[in-house]
Amino acid sequence: QPPPPRAVSLHRTAPADPVPPAVTKKIGYDVEASLELLRERWTPRQEALLDEHFPENVREGLLAARAWPKYGFMDEDAWLAVYKVFLGKFDVTDADWKELLFKCWVARVLNYTMRHVMRGYEVAMQQLRGEVSRVQHNAAVKLIEDRRRAQRCEDEAEARTAAGAAARAELNSATPGTNGKPRPVGIARRPSDSDLSLFSDTTGFSL
Repeated sequence: QPPPPRAVSLHRTAPADPVPPAVTKKIGYDVEASLELLRERWTPRQEALLDEHFPENVREGLLAARAWPKYGFMDEDAWLAVYKVFLGKFDVTDADWKELLFKCWVARVLNYTMRHVMRGYEVAMQQLRGEVSRVQHNAAVKLIEDRRRAQRCEDEAEARTAAGAAARAELNSATPGTNGKPRPVGIARRPSDSDLSLFSDTTGFSL
């Protein structure tokens, strides 16, 4: 079938409607019940995974939350650190990995709620926008630095190759056996009529 008309296939975004007060004036989940989620369903293997893969502050914070409500450790930097761990290590078929992901997410939601949402909807949204911008900025800076580092390595490799080629060309153009330097005067031992002239160089002058 022919493709739909272009006007129909275009993606359109409707203007954002005002956020209703039910969203801006009320926390949409049970904070106390969420704190209890950090205390439940722990296994020895979860503790081992924390020891092996996670930053120390996150590991200690989650383990301490089993006995006392604790979520302050899961700030923006900690969340980015554990996010990278999950990107590299998470196994969707593993119940312990899934439980750790859930616990980390709960701790992050609680931290964000108490530090930003309690100050108002606009403050909370501005913090999110700022965090996204910071992550994008840091990723762009890292990409530029990586490209510059790769370019420097490439330039250095080309310079070494050119220097080696120049050295070989200079060596090949020099007199064989002399490397382009004057041949040194040889010292030869030969008979002499004088007991004081036992050695003579190749020019015939006695020493």
